[in-house]
Parts: sequence; C-alpha cells; structure tokens
Amino acid sequence: MSRAWYFAAFGLVVGLTAATPAVAGRNDDAWAQCLWEKVPVSTSNWLALPAPKHDYGLGEPEPAFVLQYRLKAACHSRLIPAGKKWPPSFNTNAVRKALIAIRPAAVPADEADPLAYRCDLFFENDTEMKAVTGTDWGYGASQDGKQLGSSRLIFAAKGGGGVGLTEGAGIRRCRTIQSDGSYKDA
Repeated sequence: MSRAWYFAAFGLVVGLTAATPAVAGRNDDAWAQCLWEKVPVSTSNWLALPAPKHDYGLGEPEPAFVLQYRLKAACHSRLIPAGKKWPPSFNTNAVRKALIAIRPAAVPADEADPLAYRCDLFFENDTEMKAVTGTDWGYGASQDGKQLGSSRLIFAAKGGGGVGLTEGAGIRRCRTIQSDGSYKDA
C-alpha cells in the first residue's frame, strides 16, 4: 500500500511540474516586455549575436555575454517584486525565445542608457593592470555597486594557502557597456 502512495505522489508531482511551464514563462515574458520597451536597440543587437556561453573562466567574455548585463541593468530595478530584493532570474535561452516571440516590427532608439558597467579589480602592486583579481558588474552613475554580480579570484600564496582582494581593496578600472556589447572606458 505504501508503494502505491509513493507512485501516486510521484505522478502528482510530475504532473504538476509538467503542467506549469506557462507560470515559469511569465518571468521571461516580463523581462522581454521590459527590454523591448527600455532598450530596444541593445535588445535587437543581443538577439543578432549568437547565444552567450554561461562561463568564460579567466578569459574575456564575448560581446553577447557582456551585452546581457546591459539588458539586465535596464530592467533590474523595475522587475523587483514588492517585498523582494531581486528580480526574477534571467534565463538567457528563455528570455531570448520570449524576445523573439514579441519582436516589434521597427526598433526605436533606446529609451535611456542604463549605465551598465564592468569593473575589473587588480592588486595594488599591479600598476600595469595585467592580472584581474575580481570583477564587479553593476549599473548607475557612481559605479561603486555590484548589483548584477561579483567574483573574486584566490591566488596561491608562497607560504601556502590563498591570497585574494578584500572588500574595497586594490585598483579598480571600470568600463561602461555599450549597446553593441563593447566597452567604453569610464
């Protein structure tokens, strides 16, 4: 008898999960609607590029990956639900599909520059800024936040263990993200 209940419960869970893709898609639709409204040129440029990979390790990410941070910046604050700290997740493939489904016939100019940026961090003795030790992605005129993500690298120390930048330390070089996924020095 308990085995029958297990299979019934499993079937119910699978059935409910399979029956709710539209609910999950509402977030992607919200992102798509906002992006076409706020940054249609950037959005159109992003769709013209191949879908970005999820991770670039230590390498320089391609323009499609960079440009999606400009897109996130344009709608990040607007899509945060009341009582929450973050907007719905930005599922790259699902958002691309939602954008294609509601693509406008003509692409107007971007409503405003979301002021998206990438700040690379370097150790203080790396005055030539050759070895990135961390990256902050954010938006806004002050370029001191990291609303869209942050990463820090840990390096092996001579005596063992690891060495990395502490919060607020090091040299910071920020670049704004343009509507084609390129950078402009801030």
